[in-house]
Amino acid sequence: MELILGLPPMTQYDAGATPMFGSFNEEPLATPYNVVQPKVDVLAKNTPASPGAKQSAMMDFDEAPEDQFKRVLWAAAKGDAPYPTPIHSVLFTGE
Repeated sequence: MELILGLPPMTQYDAGATPMFGSFNEEPLATPYNVVQPKVDVLAKNTPASPGAKQSAMMDFDEAPEDQFKRVLWAAAKGDAPYPTPIHSVLFTGE
């Protein structure tokens, strides 16, 4: 974007990025498009009856217990699917 505006890159990542010249045309395309309506209510909010609401209300999210927090998220996303067995591994280097 900086190249299009005639500005120098702000970071090394900008300097190495692919230029966006091909993303723009000389003339704007005024072709209308069909809006795809969402299939879920994007304004819906969790209620006290939502999965994990009671546990979440008691959590301090700055220091929430990791496993308990993950279980609440799993139940909200996966419903009654069994929670996978946690895998705890440590990588040791050296002898």
